[in-house]
Amino acid sequence: MKPKKIYIIGPESSGKSTLAKILSKKLKIRHYDLDDVVWSRRYDRKRSHERRLKKLKAIIKKKSWIIEGIFGGWTKPVFKRAELIIMLNLNYSLLVKNLLKTLLFGRFMGYEKDKTSLKNTWKLIKHVRKYRTREHVKSYKGHMELIEKYKKKSVEIRTNKDLKKFLKEI
Repeated sequence: MKPKKIYIIGPESSGKSTLAKILSKKLKIRHYDLDDVVWSRRYDRKRSHERRLKKLKAIIKKKSWIIEGIFGGWTKPVFKRAELIIMLNLNYSLLVKNLLKTLLFGRFMGYEKDKTSLKNTWKLIKHVRKYRTREHVKSYKGHMELIEKYKKKSVEIRTNKDLKKFLKEI
């Protein structure tokens, strides 16, 4: 049986949004970006904690969804309701390559200036380096603890080969 409630997690630039779009099309399930839950206007105006939770709860009450994003403890309801959690755990050099590609391509194409600034890219490079070692709910360890706590079926994708195999099987 194919999962109908999927949560995709992993550090910045690991391909969460891209995978969500692919799965959404393949499984015919709507996908949601947690950035759209947090921000009422992208990277400019955040929703209050209460409004964010209300919006999140409305999504997870649906009979099917794919949610992607990397946020802290307020996303525990997603972990609780998910049928499958996909952990994108790419190596650091590939994450840096993806961040630099976003910086260069994004600036060239005129994408969100805050997201593609050199200062923000440097901050993200430092952040993804710490992803596997931090003692924080928004880290690899924190994510794995939530998967274990809620006893969820999960798959960890580390390479393109893993990804191709997963997409073939789902």
